Amino acid sequence: MGQDLEKLGASVPDPARQQHAQEYGKPQRLGSLIELGIGSLLLLVLLFTPTSATLASPLVFPFSVLQPALNWYNRRIETAADETVLVLSDNPQAFVSSMTKLTDQNLNQAEPSRWVKLLFYDHPTYNERIKLARNYISRRDMKFI
Repeated sequence: MGQDLEKLGASVPDPARQQHAQEYGKPQRLGSLIELGIGSLLLLVLLFTPTSATLASPLVFPFSVLQPALNWYNRRIETAADETVLVLSDNPQAFVSSMTKLTDQNLNQAEPSRWVKLLFYDHPTYNERIKLARNYISRRDMKFI
């Protein structure tokens, strides 16, 4: 897969190379599969039971308790993918530019409250990603000293 990135060369714009590198850096996402299975089960119960409110309520609580843990797990995977993007592309300025455009385009908050992040965010926040890029720059510069 690393050779694929080399084949891309300079003819592909940096955001496209970064997207490829980010997908390359993601491990298998067991958490997403579990999340999909639980969500599918809950949807089936809600759609196909006449008294869905009474049957679904015992399933909603465990899912809502698991969601913050699954979000945390997915944020770790996404952070690892971001680190891979930075290493493979070695272009933190393009990474910051891409993250800024994504945040503006999706109307995300740069730094949501702790509770909002815990309950709803399955990707690192904008500020966390910018901090990651700054740390990468400082580590990279330390190697050359």
